Amino acid sequence: MSAGDSRIKGKVALITGSSSGTGVEIAREFGRMGAHVAVHCRSNFAAAERVAAEPGSKAYGYLSVATQLNSRPEVVLEIPRAAFTPPPKVGSTLVTLRLPGGWEQLRRGGLLPGENKSAQEKIESEEDFLEFVRLCFSKKRKTLVNNLRELAEPEEVRKALGAVGLRPDARAEQISIFNFAALYAALRE
Repeated sequence: MSAGDSRIKGKVALITGSSSGTGVEIAREFGRMGAHVAVHCRSNFAAAERVAAEPGSKAYGYLSVATQLNSRPEVVLEIPRAAFTPPPKVGSTLVTLRLPGGWEQLRRGGLLPGENKSAQEKIESEEDFLEFVRLCFSKKRKTLVNNLRELAEPEEVRKALGAVGLRPDARAEQISIFNFAALYAALRE
């Protein structure tokens, strides 16, 4: 099958076992081909909640950003263990992934904060950007200035934060995908 395959485009695809590994990759590929993807996470509710978490919430982290780059996730339904025979050891959650996600919006441009409209041009690959995001989240409750020390000098990070309208004491768990993109671009200038 190829991107935009007419057998898949516009159809609803329920992907089970999609909380990690092969299931995640299948869900992404079906999404790229134009399917409306719903994923079933056979894990606790908190794991599914992390996928759809918003900046500023306790659950928001690297997994939230990585998922939201490719889709707009929404926790749809918590499925009790008793719904299955025999009941599994963990609960299940249904999460829907709507397209496009933040990555496509960054590619089209116009959604970045401040005056840094060229940020999407500076993001050469999703992998490089996600590595930057991973570094931003590397130490919970630490500021971006501290977490980005291996990438840039603290004063350079403070300057970049100011250039994109963020406070010098900003933390990764407080900022959106678009703020991450703007900061990534500012640090690459």
